[in-house]
Formats: sequence, C-alpha cells, structure tokens
Amino acid sequence: MKINFKILVGIMGKFKEIREFLLSRNYLTCLEISETHIKLAQFEKRKGEKSLVNLFTRNLPSLDEGTVIKTIKAVLREIKKKGTVLSLLPRQQITVRYLKLPSAHPEEIEAMLDFQVSKQIPYPKEEIAYSYIKLGIDTAGYTDILLAIVHQEIAYKQLNLLHSSGLEPERISFDTLASSSWFYYLYPEYRETIFLIDVDTLYTKISVICFPGRLLFSRAIKVGVEDLEKEGDSQSLRNFRDEIKLTFSTFTKEYPQTEIKRIILTGAVSILNKLKDYLKNEFSSEIEIRLPLERIKMGRDALEENWFDQQRVSLNAVLGLGWEQENTEKLDLIPLKEKEKRLAEKNKFQIIFSVLLVSLIVLTLLGFFYKKFHEKTALVRYLNNELKKISAKAQSLEEKKRNLELVREIFSERSISLDILSELHRITPEEINLVSFDFEDGKGITLRGNSTEMAAVFRFVGILDKTPYFSHSQVKFVRKRVGAENLTDFEIFSPLKSK
Repeated sequence: MKINFKILVGIMGKFKEIREFLLSRNYLTCLEISETHIKLAQFEKRKGEKSLVNLFTRNLPSLDEGTVIKTIKAVLREIKKKGTVLSLLPRQQITVRYLKLPSAHPEEIEAMLDFQVSKQIPYPKEEIAYSYIKLGIDTAGYTDILLAIVHQEIAYKQLNLLHSSGLEPERISFDTLASSSWFYYLYPEYRETIFLIDVDTLYTKISVICFPGRLLFSRAIKVGVEDLEKEGDSQSLRNFRDEIKLTFSTFTKEYPQTEIKRIILTGAVSILNKLKDYLKNEFSSEIEIRLPLERIKMGRDALEENWFDQQRVSLNAVLGLGWEQENTEKLDLIPLKEKEKRLAEKNKFQIIFSVLLVSLIVLTLLGFFYKKFHEKTALVRYLNNELKKISAKAQSLEEKKRNLELVREIFSERSISLDILSELHRITPEEINLVSFDFEDGKGITLRGNSTEMAAVFRFVGILDKTPYFSHSQVKFVRKRVGAENLTDFEIFSPLKSK
C-alpha cells in the first residue's frame, strides 16, 4: 500500500497547528489602546487560577495607524503566546443607557432591545454595534439592562488595527465596565456602593458600582495626569473637583435612595496622594487610595523595566478585563456582520478539524488492517505449506483448503447529504390573534392583530425570523387597546428572505 508522503506531512502539520492553538488557550491577552499608550496585560490560567505573567505599557507618539500597529507588534514580540485576545474601547466613545424591560427571558429581551435601540441614538441602526448585560431582576419580573452602543466605524477601526498587528480579538468591551470587574475581583469585602475615580493620562473615568460589580453609572472627563501634574496649574485641579461634584450630584438625583459612603481613588499612582489631599475637604464620604497591582498575583518577571511610565497611566481597565468572572455574561461590541463572519469561519475550522481527525483515524485503521492482512496472508501461506506436507495422509483436507478465501476491506468515501425540511406549518402562538395582513409583492408582509400580552408580540417576531421565509421582522407599533386592559394591538412588517 502506498501513502502520499506530502499529504501525510500536511495533515500532521495541521494537527501541530491545532495542538499549539489549544495549548495557547491557557493564555489571556488583554489590550487597551488609549490616546497616549498601548497597554497589554497577559494572564495564564493554571489549575483554575489566573496569574499575571506580562504587563506592558508603551508610549504612543501619535495615533497614526502605522505608529499604533508598529507599537503593538513591538509589544507582541515580547510575549511567547498570544492566546485568547480581548480588547477595550474608551468610555468617551461609548453611549451607555440603562433600561428596565418587562421580561426576564433572553429572547424576549433581545427582541425588545432590537426595537428600542434605534430610539437611544441619532444614528441609523445599520451603522451601530451594541451589546448588553443584565444588572438584575426586580420582584415584578422586570430586568435592569446596561446597554452599550458604539458606532460601527469606531469598532471596525479597532478591529482593523488589531488585525493588522496579527491579533483577532474574541471580544471588545469598554474601560469603565472592566474597571468595575477589577475592583470587585480584588476587593470583594466592599459591599456598599462605591464611587470609583480612575485617573489616566488624558482622561479620568468615573464609575459608580455596587456589589457584586454592577456598573450603575459612568462617565469620562477630559482631565488627566498630564493636566494635574503641571506645576502651579490650580485651574486643572478645580476643573477636576467640579467634574467630580457634578458626577456625584447627577448620580444622587438619578438614584436618590442610594447613599455613597466611600470614594476610591485609583489609576495613575503618581497623582493619587495629591488628589486625595485636595478632595478630602470637599466630600463627606471617606476617600481611599487603591493601587492597581497591590493585590494581584503575578509571575516573577511580569513587570517590565519602564515602571515609571506605568505609574503615570491607569492599568485598572486592562487588568480588570482579565479578571472578569468566567460565569458572568460578557459584553461584546464587535459588529453583528463581523460576528456572523467569524461564526462561518469557526464552522469551517471545525469542519477542517473533523476532516483531519477522520483522516487520521482512517490512516490508523488502514495501517492496522494492512498489518492484519499481511499476518493473515503469512498464516495462509504457512497453512498451505503444512497442507502440502500432509496431503498424502489427509487428502480430505484438500477440499477444505480450496474453500479458504482472503478478505479485503474496501474503504470508500461516502457523502452524506442533509435534506433540510423548511415547511412551516403553524407559527402563530395561541396568545396572538391575527386580524389582517397585507402582502407587498417581492418585499414582505404586514401583519395586524392583537394579543393578550405585550411580551407575546416580541416572541412572535422571533418566531417569524426563525422561519425560512422571513428575516429582520420589525414591530411597527404595539400599544394597549383603550378600554380593553388585556388586549394589545400591534402591526408587524416581515421582509421576505432573498432566494
């Protein structure tokens, strides 16, 4: 039997790539691109625990695309494995909204958000990327939602920079959300509401968080270390104080029942003591300083030599991104089209992996049966020789000898065809009563009717989009009927899928 050596080498090479990919999954690389620095924190997961193995900051002389890519590549040359890559966007580029939705089911929440998101921003829905996390469910069954929205141009710019640097981020979050993860991972003993002030080079990020890491409020102010460290510049300190007071007042108005007893100063280490002395007479709340690395378990060589530069930037967000709890929902601002593209590539990878695995199994079986075949052939040859020796004494065995046959296994490729039945029999739930519909030739269908509950309308939209006929169904209107408390009128437009 002849086996093509080049094919075998190619298959083994693919398995080597897959093996290296699986081994690198133990590493988590978190990257933040600010206006002045590249920040990278890398973690290694061993026996269920994470430890910081690399921490880098690199100054960006400009935000020119070539400069950013060159700087990221220089940092990547310092680490052994990339692993899973996560990235951050700055808070000032993100629109954050807090919503309360009348459902606790993920499908219903997503349908409601799909209907609500266009009302939250001045951009067309096609130009944005959005994601959400659940903050909690109240006693009435309403879900509190943190909705994050970013213009697709910003998200794609981040993706293109990372792709050109040799990185494909699995997720994109934003800095104040990651900072809240940093705080409550390292300081779980704080159970009260915390006013977190995270000072960076050009911006200061302000967050109000409560146990266990719920981000209740956040904003970015354009006052940073470079302003606050200037000698004799008291105006920057006053601006900083006024912005803190404004944020404190705004939050108190939105959450009048929530009391803030503690203010945490963190971020750029070089300025924190100065800010604490300046603010302690301005607020009745207790002010504490928490350093980014004071409780972090790290490897011996995790810190690089430019520690002075690291003291003038905030590392909290890039560290917090690595300390997010594994079992919590993750916010992801990668655009939907990019997610769909990646899903297709992932499926393709799984198919290739399956083909390679089947090929290896087939080669192993071929080798096994080839060996068995030769063993059987040698046995038959031995028996023939023995039969010849005893043929004079046992002529009757000659007939039995003729009945011996060699069995050969034939392997052939089989194609499995999958027939997909897309006949939709009934899609209308019992809670929905369809009154009329209008069909626009080649475009879609408009459904009108009523329902005994509003949430059923949004479930119906999800059912429509799962059929082979419709996609991107939209609720044109949904409202309670006057004089009928249990009836909700609605109108839905469902575009036809292209053939």
